[in-house]
Amino acid sequence: GEYCTCARRNRGAVACWGFGIPGSSGLSQPVPTAVMGLTDAVEISTCLGHTCARRTGGGVVCWGENGYGQLGDGTTESRLVPTPVVGL
Repeated sequence: GEYCTCARRNRGAVACWGFGIPGSSGLSQPVPTAVMGLTDAVEISTCLGHTCARRTGGGVVCWGENGYGQLGDGTTESRLVPTPVVGL
């Protein structure tokens, strides 16, 4: 992301920290903060305002800003928790 970082922990948990981390409603998190409901990530990708993760089963979830439909859930509503990408 532009001002934040996310990391995959052992066994697939994900933590993010920094300014305006995706899923934090724009709040600053100075220490790694667990992403709720995501314990099986294989890969993660953070972009300006949103983050996506590929899960062990092959599905993809995204969370954060969604004004242009970048979360892939068929809406433009921002999400605070990982939300499945439809159609993959």
